[in-house]
Amino acid sequence: MKKKLKTAIWAEIPDKHNAFAAKNSFLRGENFFGQLVSSLSYSEMLFFTLCGKKPTEIEAEKFNLVLNACSNPGIRDEASRSAMNCSVGKGPLVNSVLAGLLTRTGTVRGSEWIKLVMINLMKCNENGEKITGSHQYSGLGKHFGSADYRASELISVLSEKKHIEKFQRLLIDSSDDDYPVLLEGLIAAAFLDLNFTPDQGAFLFLISSAAAFFAFSEEQGKAGYKEYPSFFGKDEYQYVQPDESQ
Repeated sequence: MKKKLKTAIWAEIPDKHNAFAAKNSFLRGENFFGQLVSSLSYSEMLFFTLCGKKPTEIEAEKFNLVLNACSNPGIRDEASRSAMNCSVGKGPLVNSVLAGLLTRTGTVRGSEWIKLVMINLMKCNENGEKITGSHQYSGLGKHFGSADYRASELISVLSEKKHIEKFQRLLIDSSDDDYPVLLEGLIAAAFLDLNFTPDQGAFLFLISSAAAFFAFSEEQGKAGYKEYPSFFGKDEYQYVQPDESQ
């Protein structure tokens, strides 16, 4: 007798009249289209799919906040530039998004870096040690030679909402003037505090930026390569308020 495959994630009730179709679909034992689609937000659905349980109200608020912090690396980021570079070739915009995502998978503050920082934080916590700022995957350091203002602002928001927990506290307490907290390090610590695995954290960090890559690529694709910002001087690149009358 052939051994049955087992999954704790997805179940389907087959349509008795069509062997290729399902009559009902269930995620983690709950009706996907009949219940979950209308009762969970997108971030809550992500949490439920990965963790096997629905987030509490506090977890949902923190998770959504952290995903928002991941969602736009800004136009100076290497991954954003990769997406924009791809778009001037006039290929499908989805390819530009993929170019940005591939660039963001790296070990220099990309998704693989997030994974390795999470692993390092777990080891330090297990051994009761402070984080060594000079360690490649400490989550600490300078943002282009300066303290990371993005991390400072996120810490303020998390503190105000009482969302600073064990791994974030470890990171903050290990920081100093030479090795301040990096935004991506704070995000890695937050994923641990939400009980995500390092691989899950890397995945969430990566996919959350896709919409920004699409937006940057769409705009740059219309502008073309001749209007590509190669240097961020005040005379070359500026934000223009959209004309709402058009």
